[in-house]
Amino acid sequence: SQSRYGSAWGTVFPVQGDISSVTAGTGLTGGGASGDVTLNVNYTALNSPVGTVTAAYTAVAGDNKELLVANGTSAYTITIPDVLSVGGRLDIVCNSSGTVTLAAGTGVTSWAGAGTAGTSVTFKIDQQYNAATVFKTGSGEYRVVGKITA
Repeated sequence: SQSRYGSAWGTVFPVQGDISSVTAGTGLTGGGASGDVTLNVNYTALNSPVGTVTAAYTAVAGDNKELLVANGTSAYTITIPDVLSVGGRLDIVCNSSGTVTLAAGTGVTSWAGAGTAGTSVTFKIDQQYNAATVFKTGSGEYRVVGKITA
């Protein structure tokens, strides 16, 4: 855009440089430091990883946004301490005949689902192929949803 200064025209908004490079971050490939650049989405890096459990298990921070496939044939407990990020989740699918119990772990101050609440309450995935998701909704606060019983 130009403006008139007295008897001469001058630039009001001069061009301020250019992008010097584009770096591909998590889930992306490509980028470059000059010319036309392309970024590609690496869908494998963005999809939830899959873990398998067959016996008692305590979730870790690396389980955030993970799918746990429960393949145990006996009853066992998956304990969820306060390790997920706010807005994070852990999906659990009961892929075998063993009943999976979900329990609140260390640092969880609010634990609720299936119309009930309390950190001593447990939730069961008691049929093969049923599933549950544990969401962290706030600091120390978790909600369990899915095909569960209290």
